Amino acid sequence: MKEKGGRSDMTSYSLRLVAGLYLLYLDYSLIKEWNNGNANRIIIAVATILFAVVGILLVVHSARNMIRLNKNPQIAQADEETDNIEKENIAEISKNEETNDLDIKDND
Repeated sequence: MKEKGGRSDMTSYSLRLVAGLYLLYLDYSLIKEWNNGNANRIIIAVATILFAVVGILLVVHSARNMIRLNKNPQIAQADEETDNIEKENIAEISKNEETNDLDIKDND
């Protein structure tokens, strides 16, 4: 649940940032293993590329959103309102689908 002012969003982005940094650290460790000449170079190469891409994306996306939330807390409120509207729409669609399913069963 989002708290007022986007505080839980900030926590989420902070955790994503830490996860991205950890993936980049693992990437660095894999590069060191590559230089040691261990076997399984293909696995290390694939993991290195995957960790680097995901880590960089997490760091950049999280940092950008954290800066955005710090600059304008009203964005967090707008995001929360949008999420609430989307949840209401999904609930309404689900309710309508259930009603339609019941109508179809009644007609059979």
